[in-house]
Order: sequence, then structure tokens, then C-alpha cells
Amino acid sequence: MKKMHEHIGWIKQQFKLQNTTPSYRNVLVHAGLIENIIEKEARCLKSFSTALKILRFSGQYIELDKVEDLRKLRNRIVHKIGHDELNEKQINQTRDKIHVLLKEIYSKNPLIRKYFKDEYNVDTKDF
Repeated sequence: MKKMHEHIGWIKQQFKLQNTTPSYRNVLVHAGLIENIIEKEARCLKSFSTALKILRFSGQYIELDKVEDLRKLRNRIVHKIGHDELNEKQINQTRDKIHVLLKEIYSKNPLIRKYFKDEYNVDTKDF
């Protein structure tokens, strides 16, 4: 049970002030957290994209456009950064766009907010 307690503590730590700034590490960790929630909710660990399609098709979740935008930006920075396809300015702009999207998702997406509140007692509205 110690491992679960450590995990909950680690998740809560990600919402402390130093981990909510628009650094590369923070935006990628938070994008990953949202990706995991979407995959878990869709019961699809195959891919973030497939999980989003499943949730959209279910009709239960109408606020997934920002999450889809997040997925595209995350893929852009993760997959193109190592291929010299993005210069420093483009990388920083993408990182900043991800950070803005995270703020919007954490404050407005009911699925994401409910998940963090129920599982970790974290109010994401203050991200």
C-alpha cells in the first residue's frame, strides 16, 4: 500500500506552484496525466488518439476539443523536437501553447476536474 500512497503524493506534488510553470518538464508531465485519464476513462490503453475517439463516439463527453488540441501539440513537441524540425522559438511557442491549454482543460473540463478531485482530492481549477 506504500506504493499507492507515494503515487498519490507524487500526483499532488505536480500541482504545487513550482510544477505548474510552463517548463518543458511540467507541460509534458501534465499532458501525460491527462492522456492517462482519457485512456483510463475510455478503457483503451492502445493510444491517446484512439481513446479520444472512443470517448467522442460515446457521446458522454462533449468537451474534448481542447484535449485533442493538447494531444496534437504534445505530439508536435515530442516527435519533432528530435528531428531538427522545430527551432528554439517554435519549441518555446509550442510549450507555451500547451501550458495555456492545460490551464483551460484543468479549469473547464468536467471529466478531468472530477477525476483529480475524486482520485487525489486536488482542485485543478487553480493550476
